[in-house]
Amino acid sequence: MTRRNRWFISLCLVGISLIVLAVVFRFRDQYRMQGTWVGEGVVHRLRVEGDLAVLEHEGSSRPLRTYFRLDPVASPKRIVIWSADAPGLRPREFLGFAYGPPSPTGPNSEAYGTYEISGDRLKICVLVSSHDPTLFAAYDTYDFHRE
Repeated sequence: MTRRNRWFISLCLVGISLIVLAVVFRFRDQYRMQGTWVGEGVVHRLRVEGDLAVLEHEGSSRPLRTYFRLDPVASPKRIVIWSADAPGLRPREFLGFAYGPPSPTGPNSEAYGTYEISGDRLKICVLVSSHDPTLFAAYDTYDFHRE
């Protein structure tokens, strides 16, 4: 094996390793968010299953169902939320195969925010009227702990 071939193989292995690490890092928060969370101070419960989050308020007869997408690479970490019960949701497709949650129907149907997850604590801050989530102080803030 020549020196050039060894360098080529080494670079390919490093590239593949970086891609695997990027995929694992990108979906780590999604995995950590799964399960049931209980609100702090306010009586509500958040149940996360895959890309679907169901928020149950005490006194409300119908839970709020939303899809979400995380961007854990951004600083601060960002979340995009849209209604799971909205009319006209289109399935996402790639090469004719459906995958992931349905696409939101338009930019006005999405809510943007930031999130923090550490241990058994989850903090989500949402702002519906802006596409620039940068400060927790400008949002409706929801604090949860794992049930």
